[in-house]
Amino acid sequence: MRKITLLLLVTIFQTLSYGQKIDYTIPSGVENDISKDDYKKIVDIAVPMVQKKYKIEFVKEGTIQLAKDQGMQAFNLDNLVLKCIEVKDKTLWKDVIQDHFNQIFTSIDEKKKIDPKNFETVKKYLSIRIYPKETVLQRGGIETMVLKTDLENTYTLLMLDLPGAFTNVDRKMFDLWKKDTLEVFKIAQANINKQTVE
Repeated sequence: MRKITLLLLVTIFQTLSYGQKIDYTIPSGVENDISKDDYKKIVDIAVPMVQKKYKIEFVKEGTIQLAKDQGMQAFNLDNLVLKCIEVKDKTLWKDVIQDHFNQIFTSIDEKKKIDPKNFETVKKYLSIRIYPKETVLQRGGIETMVLKTDLENTYTLLMLDLPGAFTNVDRKMFDLWKKDTLEVFKIAQANINKQTVE
């Protein structure tokens, strides 16, 4: 009887605290790597962690979509799912998920410390990442991103390589610099070329 009562309370708490729609459809690209139950476990651990800092609109196909005007649009779970899959002991997944979001939140906090108007303070963090077009379009589109096309069916995104995570350069921030897109991408590439590969 206690277990049933506890289960009922947990279900009610989750329903009231989430207050948004959660779709447990496994995102394309990892559907063969994880079971529905394991994916649900990841989402159910991740959502409350994100809710501590942001209001969530909904969760769908591997993306936690945030409510508007919070400085962020979404958190994608693909990398998190891959991190969890690598850890065979599922009892450790909560720690993996906590560490993942702590790194992201640290990166967001670092980004807030950057003076977006001052290109000189930003340029040392510039980097690039290449993603399939389909992935970029699934995750909110290209309107707020700085990108170019180098390879067929991909976008090369201008990123900030901050402690703990990569984050895309927001179009509004980029416009403040009054710099040519190709010039900034060259600086980002030069930063990558300086990195040592182990």
